[in-house]
Amino acid sequence: MIFIGGKLNKSAQVTVGIDVVNAISDLRADICFMGTDAINIENGMTEADWEVAHIKRCMIDSSD
Repeated sequence: MIFIGGKLNKSAQVTVGIDVVNAISDLRADICFMGTDAINIENGMTEADWEVAHIKRCMIDSSD
């Protein structure tokens, strides 16, 4: 398991911030298991918090 430090978003239980984005961009994962705030039939996975959504997008981009 890897825990990347940064500013903690308590409600999402995830760290956010530019340090997290930079660290994730250096990773390459075979699989990304993603939690989500909600699932919408038209829009897919949704996340209310922009910072959390950005981190999740970076995680998806760094995985196959």
